[in-house]
Amino acid sequence: MSVHLFVYGTLRKPFAMHSLIEDYFSFVCNAQVKGKLYYEGSFPAAVPVEGENYIQGELYKLRNDDFFEEAFGKLDEYEEVNDGLFKRELVSIFPENNLITTWIYWYNRSVENFVVIESGDILEYYNNQKIK
Repeated sequence: MSVHLFVYGTLRKPFAMHSLIEDYFSFVCNAQVKGKLYYEGSFPAAVPVEGENYIQGELYKLRNDDFFEEAFGKLDEYEEVNDGLFKRELVSIFPENNLITTWIYWYNRSVENFVVIESGDILEYYNNQKIK
């Protein structure tokens, strides 16, 4: 079974931290996941929702299952999983009409005072902020 990773924030191209996944993962396609995207002030934070809200991102496939512990160990550290900032979970997505189970990092704290990113797309949000 293939191991996938859905990224929606600073791990996406063209952000510098995309380098964390380049050695381990291959790009599959652009995709979306059910959830709501917020901006904390320095990074995006996604939370799962039941409604019709979607987060835009990129789907990647782990090149070799032997890389799992090394790759996700580095990602868990970056996402501060042990400190409870983010949590890694499996979700189902439907890119190109295919069901794929993928790992995602959900924000694991309150988003009460965060800005909602209505488009669900951090790239669009940043581009719009630069224009204003």
